[in-house]
Amino acid sequence: MALPLELETVESIKSRYPMAIRTVWNRQEILDGKRPGMMREHVFDFEDGFRIIANRECLPDGMVCLHFSFSMEEDSSACKAMVACDHDMRKLIEMAMEHVEIMGGPSRQTSPSQSFMTSGGILHFLYSARNPMMN
Repeated sequence: MALPLELETVESIKSRYPMAIRTVWNRQEILDGKRPGMMREHVFDFEDGFRIIANRECLPDGMVCLHFSFSMEEDSSACKAMVACDHDMRKLIEMAMEHVEIMGGPSRQTSPSQSFMTSGGILHFLYSARNPMMN
């Protein structure tokens, strides 16, 4: 179950971000249902309605990565921006990268190691530990 929306200032988000990536999650914990998105310390609700769930996790191959997932509150300014551009995937990726950078994560000039969208329409970015901009 998703946590209720709690809009935050950028300053609040920036101050909380380091705590969200402090612990390395075991991938099996996530697969077993203990998800970062169920814990407020990993959930960031921007004032424009953009939500990011951020965590550091260990993948099955032993690689540690930063994992970001993205969603938008219905009827938010972020959602309206997507509608205005006819749901252009490039716009969503651009918005996601901008929000990650704003919160203190990797810069927009740093491409994720992996990106994918789930069947539920949730965009995910993974940044590997080999990436020097991982923070």
